[in-house]
Amino acid sequence: MSPQNIELAQFLAHYSDSEVMNHFIGHQIQGAPPALNESVIEWWQTPPHPTTEIGISEIQPQSVLPSALAENILTEIRVAHARIMPVAHLMNNFQGAGNPEEFHFGKTKFITQEEAAEVLFNSFRRPRIQDDGSVQPIIFLGHACTNEIEHIGRNFGLDLFQIGSIVRVLDTQTMAKEAGLNGLKGPNISLGDLLGHFHITPLNLHSAGNDAGYTMISAVLTALRSDNYGSFAKKRPSTPAIVNNRHIMDVISRVMAINQTAEQPPWGRELFCTKCDRINHLRADCFTRVFCEYCGNHEDSSIRKRAKTHMTSKCFYILLLYGNNQ
Repeated sequence: MSPQNIELAQFLAHYSDSEVMNHFIGHQIQGAPPALNESVIEWWQTPPHPTTEIGISEIQPQSVLPSALAENILTEIRVAHARIMPVAHLMNNFQGAGNPEEFHFGKTKFITQEEAAEVLFNSFRRPRIQDDGSVQPIIFLGHACTNEIEHIGRNFGLDLFQIGSIVRVLDTQTMAKEAGLNGLKGPNISLGDLLGHFHITPLNLHSAGNDAGYTMISAVLTALRSDNYGSFAKKRPSTPAIVNNRHIMDVISRVMAINQTAEQPPWGRELFCTKCDRINHLRADCFTRVFCEYCGNHEDSSIRKRAKTHMTSKCFYILLLYGNNQ
């Protein structure tokens, strides 16, 4: 870690998660090292076993005070979503699972496992503005993110702390506790309940890209809770949905719309079919006939019926039996 980043990390250690977040959204910490204003808050989301998609959101320091519902701050959030091509066909089907095909904060990109590692490395190793050979400081944001950085790095064979850019880790659960917000069933609040406190009805939560966007939004609103809601801030069960004739869901819709038209990440490709592996269309537009030999020859008739839905190389049953070794 560079001397500037070491100094910044030591400085930030004296401040709460909410105070650090507030610096990025108009309430600057007095006497902060200049490097703090070069920092970026970044959130990475990678569902495990195996990693099939990644979500990234970030926000740069804002020098203006927040408007009603922090709309001028929230619209500066940028979100990216990528699906890992070799395993993009694997879909969770448990209750509450998100759909990776429904990303609401931009356009999904498809990348290989090797490209994913490169994107991760480049995200956490950005040259400083001065171009002095050191890296831009990163403040990592997560929700219940204990060991999350190690988990993400391990998935892609990287030690993110060795890069030397991470100067602080913020947790929206910690910020919620600092704001006096507890979970419905205990002290820890879920992301969905935290969003619900602000009258946000999330679309397709529990998919990496949407989670990344909603986590950053919840962090901003939690940090600015007193600013936005004043005397209502301590009321339960939630704060007002409308401030100055503006509904929070209208703000969220605008954040999504801006991200849909914003410049997209330079990496990855927009077209990839998780059914036939071609790169000129998406699965929804695929008319290729496929057949799985394992399912087609299975003794169970219910499994045989699935034989024409996927290729042998994409068979979920083979994955369950042999893992990634087959």
